[in-house]
Amino acid sequence: MLSDLEKMQNQPDSVLSSLQQIDTTQLNVGDKALYIYLYYTSLALQNKLPESNTSLEKARVYFEAQNDSSKLCRIYYLKGKINHQHYYLIKAQDDYETAIQYITPETDYRLLIDLKISMSNLYHFYRIYDREEQLLEQACQLAIQHKDSKLITRLCLLKSNLMKEQKLYQEALSYLHDAQNYAETSDTTQIAQIYSESGIVHLLLLQTDSAYHYLNLAAQTDKQNPLYRLQSVGLDAYIHQKEHAIDYFWKVIEMLPLDKRILAYRYAAEEMKKQGKMNESRKFLEEHIRLRDSTYYGRKEELLERMQNLREYKKQQERILQVEKNLSDKEVLLHRVVAFFAIIILASFLFYYRTKQNKNKLKIQLLRTEQERNQSDLKRIEAEIQYLKEKEEKETIALARLNQRLEYFKQLNEITIPILMQNRNKAGALHLQENDWTIIRNNTNACFDHFTERLKKLYPQLTEEEINFCCLVKMELPLSVLAEIYHIAKGSISRKKMRLKEKIGIENMSFDEFIASL
Repeated sequence: MLSDLEKMQNQPDSVLSSLQQIDTTQLNVGDKALYIYLYYTSLALQNKLPESNTSLEKARVYFEAQNDSSKLCRIYYLKGKINHQHYYLIKAQDDYETAIQYITPETDYRLLIDLKISMSNLYHFYRIYDREEQLLEQACQLAIQHKDSKLITRLCLLKSNLMKEQKLYQEALSYLHDAQNYAETSDTTQIAQIYSESGIVHLLLLQTDSAYHYLNLAAQTDKQNPLYRLQSVGLDAYIHQKEHAIDYFWKVIEMLPLDKRILAYRYAAEEMKKQGKMNESRKFLEEHIRLRDSTYYGRKEELLERMQNLREYKKQQERILQVEKNLSDKEVLLHRVVAFFAIIILASFLFYYRTKQNKNKLKIQLLRTEQERNQSDLKRIEAEIQYLKEKEEKETIALARLNQRLEYFKQLNEITIPILMQNRNKAGALHLQENDWTIIRNNTNACFDHFTERLKKLYPQLTEEEINFCCLVKMELPLSVLAEIYHIAKGSISRKKMRLKEKIGIENMSFDEFIASL
């Protein structure tokens, strides 16, 4: 029998077959208990646990008397599994927690992982997702420690399903990628499952191309499973908006487990409604409602469990009453007083705990609000500092340009004004020759980046004389000097500027401002 225990993990079928050939009527109490232990263990490895745990209870009594912690740990785990599959969740949780108490350093790590997975399933049912995630992570670390790639892959799939349940799709994809890295290449069934789950998550992210890629990989990897092929073909028909896509939807959904089928009908109804296909949407919705109503049988199981718990509670109360009758009135009164004060203390403690918890939550909320306000003020101050820096940089650049411009004018006037003054006649009037205008234009082009060429290119309608006038304006010569050069009054110079402004088509600025901007 001990050799059966060693072979059980690798060859559960052959061990079970060997156990079934043993004549248990010839076994003593110890061997009978060991037989039951091995028999239930091999059934659990094949997911074939029986309806009742009566025989297992006999083995528990024996090994408890022997104080065999390793076997008691597995027995309580198996009892929890049986109660769990019959939805006796409170009993199952008690059995799992009792199994934890019998864990020793020699306990098989695979049993520890199975125990954590089973408890995480309970917390999933209770919707305590943080505790479920914690248990799965502990199990995953244990599997990584023992380099068990098959268990690591299984746990990554479970963690992915948990993330998908909470609509954390990117995290779900990350766990699926980890599962793909750890999966054994020879296990095509598991690899196909990973591809299928990846396709479903991509579909939830509305990434239809990626979803089709993974579903198609699943169909190619496990050709024996018709569900994968239907998923792939159905999604392809949906992407290309083919009429028979709905038929594939029906076939795929009907092959899903009941809980997933209910959700699938609802999602399909919503999608058909978005596409304006109201008849198909109504059919999917009716099927969703029908299946949802049919799942109320689960409530019946829960009610039966509560009735059973109530019966046990009544029996317990009857035993208590019987004990109380055998006690003296003084002892009964003392017990009642102690129980009363215990309840008062417990209620006071619970009230204090709840009050303190609420205060802590309020403090945390206030601290978060204060932190958010401080962060907002800090960002605003940083933005103001950045704005002032940019403003200072712009002002510095503008000042540098202004200084450069003043320097240009200074150099230009230093060059040009002496030339102009040399051309005064005896009467003091200015007379500029052609070579003088050439010098003025060359100086202007040198200081203002080929000013005359750019002006002529932009406004070819200007004459040479008008371009010469624009050069003098560009040098910002006063009206008095311009009047001396052209032998006209200052008012005539202003009118000359107005005529050129109209000729060029300047709007919203003066002629001097326009020339200065070129």
